[in-house]
Amino acid sequence: MNKPQFEEIIVIGIGKVALTCAMKAKDVFDSVSFLESGSNGITPPHTLQAKGIGYRSIGKQKLTEHLNGLTKQTLIVSASNRYLFPKEIIEKENLTIINYHGALLPHYPGRNAECWTIYEGNNQGGLTWHLVTPEVDAGDILIQKTTEITDKTTSFSLLRTYSNLAIEGFCEILPFV
Repeated sequence: MNKPQFEEIIVIGIGKVALTCAMKAKDVFDSVSFLESGSNGITPPHTLQAKGIGYRSIGKQKLTEHLNGLTKQTLIVSASNRYLFPKEIIEKENLTIINYHGALLPHYPGRNAECWTIYEGNNQGGLTWHLVTPEVDAGDILIQKTTEITDKTTSFSLLRTYSNLAIEGFCEILPFV
């Protein structure tokens, strides 16, 4: 299997999916960093640093400045991330941005997608990893993973299932992005 062409991987987000994606990326790439997309600093940096992954909690304006200054070929992994990438960042030639979304796109773009999936009475839900474009949740689909929804499924239980499926899907696409 050929190693992808990226010189650097940056994971942006919070929580289990983002943290695990950073760890899995480090298994494949030498240069991986984690930017927590907020200033609350809830991700344990020692977990990342122990694996040689740089960590920074950063606000939106500083994040835009940081991304704008990147010159290396970089894969940006957006996972459980509330930061909307500005058009000038998305269109940078040296950046490829992928995003984890909690629905089977093109259905339910935007926030709280798992709630809408349940509310609409679907018997199947799922998640999507896709390329980021200026239009929210509209980029080319890289992989989708599905799960059954029953009358006992809650938003919380669906989010937990999606987290596990997101990590599984990320591991499947990582060698090919």
